Amino acid sequence: MRTMIVGIGLVLAAIVVQANAVDLKPIVESYLRIQRALATDRLDGVTSAAGTIARLAAGLGADGKPIRAAADQLQRATDLETARAGFGELGDAIMTAAKRLGVEVGDGVKIAYCPMVRKYWLQTDQTIQNPYFGKEMLDCGRFAPELPDLNDDDKTPQ
Repeated sequence: MRTMIVGIGLVLAAIVVQANAVDLKPIVESYLRIQRALATDRLDGVTSAAGTIARLAAGLGADGKPIRAAADQLQRATDLETARAGFGELGDAIMTAAKRLGVEVGDGVKIAYCPMVRKYWLQTDQTIQNPYFGKEMLDCGRFAPELPDLNDDDKTPQ
């Protein structure tokens, strides 16, 4: 009887945790649209995707606050340089939230790293598609094995 009660308690706890889990996948889908645009030196759709991210992040409460702030900043970008800087902040906020909350960023999503700007990004392509340099250095970077600890001073992947 005691074993059965403990088992039921564990199942209920798992259901509560799952019900309260944060889903970053819709945010990451919009983020990936921005990544692809910047990798091809375009701003098309960046503002719209950043607006979608800001709205979705607002629904996450305190967990989404850094993501929303970064998305709001990216919405104001009017040139590639500013958009790429905002994109870096947005990616950091999303990856930090995912790591802190212990949630997945999406199926087939890879973590990539650019040693030139010392920044990470997420992408789905099998080959590096660098959003920080676009066509100038599209293949600059490498894949990282896991979400980075962005609070670490040495952000170089191992």
